[in-house]
Amino acid sequence: TIMLKISILTPIYGVEKYIEQCARSLFEQSYASIEYIFVDDCTPDKSIGILQSLLKEYPGRAQQVRIIHHDRNRGVGAARQTALMAATGDYLLFADSDDMLPEDAVEKLARKADSSHADLIDGGYKEWCDGKAGMLQKPFDVSDEKLLKLLVCQNIITNRLWGRIYKRSLIMEHRIFFEEGIN
Repeated sequence: TIMLKISILTPIYGVEKYIEQCARSLFEQSYASIEYIFVDDCTPDKSIGILQSLLKEYPGRAQQVRIIHHDRNRGVGAARQTALMAATGDYLLFADSDDMLPEDAVEKLARKADSSHADLIDGGYKEWCDGKAGMLQKPFDVSDEKLLKLLVCQNIITNRLWGRIYKRSLIMEHRIFFEEGIN
């Protein structure tokens, strides 16, 4: 049995059109050991209310959810940093509010992390446009620290954080953090 805890980190700002679909896909994950951290970056819309209302439909997940509120809008970089500092999982998964995960996504990522001990597991993804699947990115994993830094800090391979899990201890040890004002 896999015992790895996965922290899913999601910034919230102006996403009332997407948050319900995103949150459902997160709460319906087949994997049990998940910590959900949502950061309200002073969203001006009903995103947080929608999220809180939706939580009532998932009582088994409710105790795994933390909603952290910023006192002012600080940008997505600061929201991600707030979530990162609050996370306690073995691995981190960054999910944007308009992302959707297949229900076995976290389980597959955790299983691969458990067997490989890699620093980064990329789950691959499909891009959707007008309801049609577009480009497919194949999964991979990374155990080399220098390559991980390039991926996270320089966006050498792709320009995304989402769709991957990162070993939290490595991120913290090497102080790979988000800067406020850089989105």
